[in-house]
Amino acid sequence: MGGMLATRFALMYPQVTEKLILENTIGLEDYKRFVPYQPVDWWYKNELDQNYVKIKQYQLTSYYDEKWKPEYDK
Repeated sequence: MGGMLATRFALMYPQVTEKLILENTIGLEDYKRFVPYQPVDWWYKNELDQNYVKIKQYQLTSYYDEKWKPEYDK
């Protein structure tokens, strides 16, 4: 997030940015293209709607490449 924030700042305020040095940065994608803006109330309601099954499915597809082992359930 730091590299993305620094890049955004440099692009928005070039008049106060003399240099920008980024080291070992990842994730400089513009997430607004993938995840549209939602108001805070939407995020809050969305979190209240979560449950074990939904969270497990998110973890499975986002972090575990659809390979879930029984010991992960603990």
